Amino acid sequence: MDRNAVTLEAVRGARAGAWEYVRADELGVRHRWRFRASPELRALLGLAEHELAHDDADSWLKLIEPSDAAAFSEALEQCLHGFSRVFDVIFRARHRDGSVRTLHARASVPAGKAGSLKRLAGLTTDITDFLAGRQRAELIASVFDSAVGGLLICDEAHRVVEANRTVTQMSGRSAVELSRLTLEQLLFANASAEEIDDAWTSVARRGVWIGRVAGRRRDETPYRFEVRMAAAGGEGGPRHYAVLIFDLDTLDAQVPITSAAPENVPPEDGNELRGLIDMAIKSAVNLRRGLTVLVLAIDRFDALIEAFGRRRTAKVLEACVRRLARLNDATLLCRQSQSDRLVLVVADLIEQRDIEQAFGRILEIVGRDIAVDGHAVRLLVSAGASVFPLDGVNADLLLQHAESALGVARRQGRGACLRIYEPELGDYASDRIHIEENLRKALKLGAFECHLQPKVRLENRRWFGAEALVRWRIGDTWIAPSRFIPIAEDSGLIKDLGRWVLWEAASRIAIWRREGLIGKDFRVAVNLAGAQIESELSRTVRAVLGYTQLPSRALMLEITETVIMQNPQETRKVIDELRGFGVGFALDDFGTGYTSMSQLQSLAIDEIKIDQSFVRALPDDPNSEAIVRSLITLGNGLKLDVIAEGIETEVQCAALMKLGCRLGQGFLFSKALPFDSFERALAEQREADAAHENGARFGGRAD
Repeated sequence: MDRNAVTLEAVRGARAGAWEYVRADELGVRHRWRFRASPELRALLGLAEHELAHDDADSWLKLIEPSDAAAFSEALEQCLHGFSRVFDVIFRARHRDGSVRTLHARASVPAGKAGSLKRLAGLTTDITDFLAGRQRAELIASVFDSAVGGLLICDEAHRVVEANRTVTQMSGRSAVELSRLTLEQLLFANASAEEIDDAWTSVARRGVWIGRVAGRRRDETPYRFEVRMAAAGGEGGPRHYAVLIFDLDTLDAQVPITSAAPENVPPEDGNELRGLIDMAIKSAVNLRRGLTVLVLAIDRFDALIEAFGRRRTAKVLEACVRRLARLNDATLLCRQSQSDRLVLVVADLIEQRDIEQAFGRILEIVGRDIAVDGHAVRLLVSAGASVFPLDGVNADLLLQHAESALGVARRQGRGACLRIYEPELGDYASDRIHIEENLRKALKLGAFECHLQPKVRLENRRWFGAEALVRWRIGDTWIAPSRFIPIAEDSGLIKDLGRWVLWEAASRIAIWRREGLIGKDFRVAVNLAGAQIESELSRTVRAVLGYTQLPSRALMLEITETVIMQNPQETRKVIDELRGFGVGFALDDFGTGYTSMSQLQSLAIDEIKIDQSFVRALPDDPNSEAIVRSLITLGNGLKLDVIAEGIETEVQCAALMKLGCRLGQGFLFSKALPFDSFERALAEQREADAAHENGARFGGRAD
């Protein structure tokens, strides 16, 4: 290839075009200067040969942007008339497609030719992309340096190669000092070798690590940083690491710290948590992987606080968060989101079987002893899970769906329950929110109804007591207790609701006692939820009995085995205190829980109620029959009244009487009745008793 060909190829590769101005006396034309453009120059502006007239300088000037044309012409005239030896102009010209290109024209006047110049030749280069790239680089540099958070770039050896101004301010070190440090020296000085290894392993396997670190700056002031490390790779592995740092003290973020964490750190801020999850999602998208968000609820959380106090409970949860953060190599983050909620994000977790295995591992971890101030604590959790991208593509949806699944899991039974989100659960979530909102309104407006279901002697069907049950309807629709009671418990509204039922039942029974509708031994039973078992309960009961003038022996409080197991010490304390005041206690749903013989003996209760699940199976199921017989024998041996619940048929009633049961309640005798209906039934029984001189006195003792 000859020299001219090489030169032409180089010009084309550089996106440049040649041109020349020639004096008119050389060409034998009238105009003083003429302009000639090479095909490459025309190509820069997308022009065909006929679109840039040969020898016509005006046609070229017309392509230059008007605001730049005067400067271009002046610089050109300076050279052509001998006033300057260099033509160097940056100007803008209109491309055929309508865009504006930035061009750089250069030429030199040969030595000794100034003032006698007959020809000026030069090159024009398209520098549009170069300028855009430089402007973009300047913009990036400006953003990098003025970012709210600290930005670091590290090499493969984790040495700091770039740091913005925020990092120098946060660390108290100059840019030169930072360049002499590794990331471990700068941020992980207080972290253990295991924690550092976990962070880099996460970056190597998943391309990102999100965590928190704590330590001291150069001036010994403490810091708490949120750190997000990501691999910025080249072929064969990452060549650099990008590190984003937020000063949590400056942002006043209320979050726990995973490395060298201080005590009593409040739960994660909702927006901060969502930001972390969204970052994990972006990483999953880049790596073409899925992930699962698990929302864990600490079971019997109120009992935990009651037993150990808020400070110790906070320590327990901090220890739990640290343990769960090491669930496996794919764990991206673990945070406390609410007082009794933990959020866990695990990468590469999509299949139901794998999620269930991970939950089994979670139960194992939280079930280990956590030592706090000399006390050993074990936790039990329920969980709801949602999967990216199947159940949502952002943090809001994944958290919402995981909460929906958790709500269903807790309805199924507290403790060790997992539910993975399914589309139909969205309806449950909406229903739950609607019910909770209306529960609050109903409590303010007194829109509930207290109904009474009679307790009867099986041999003569006479009523000797009643159980108070709350009923609620919205418009013409009755809401099943199984739908709103669990929501009231989860939302904390159960305390107010339980207090309302106690006042209503006690007030009405006191009136009927004064009117002579019931005997002095007639007792009304009110159910207690776990959240109500606290020292405040004794004061509430005494206030109710004092105000209504209902004797304490006329009140029975019913608790379940589950409530006892949640906090046996506090339950025993409350029972002993109220029973000493004359209030009776019944053990509800007996036979379905884990109450031991020793616990039953130590609890000062008056009555056990056989769960309806055993009663319904009578008399065909020999196992249920054996259980019922054992429970009756146990109750009689401990001198306790034994009541069978859920009696619906005469066959069931006969089977119970044959087994030695004398007391019961159920639809066979009466459903739960509003006060006015119950009052009419009482009046009818009183009239029947008066008509039979030798009949059993209504309201007599159960035994």
